Amino acid sequence: MTKKIAEQPTYITDCGGTLHCYQLEGVNWLRYSWAHRIDTILADEMGLGKTIQTIVFLYSLYKEVPYCMSRVDSVLSVTLLL
Repeated sequence: MTKKIAEQPTYITDCGGTLHCYQLEGVNWLRYSWAHRIDTILADEMGLGKTIQTIVFLYSLYKEVPYCMSRVDSVLSVTLLL
């Protein structure tokens, strides 16, 4: 999980979605924070994609970390501000 995603994951492209560069940066920041057990808050202007960043982050845990479901408490430390 410490590996930075350089380009949009195929599971986003396969479903017809496209991440903006700042959204991909947000996903990488969430991944970094999760890997280092840092509590995280996403906060920015309304409509910039906090929800999709969170969904992509959680799905990347599901796809890349086989034991992630046993670390649900760590995932819940990520707070989403709408």
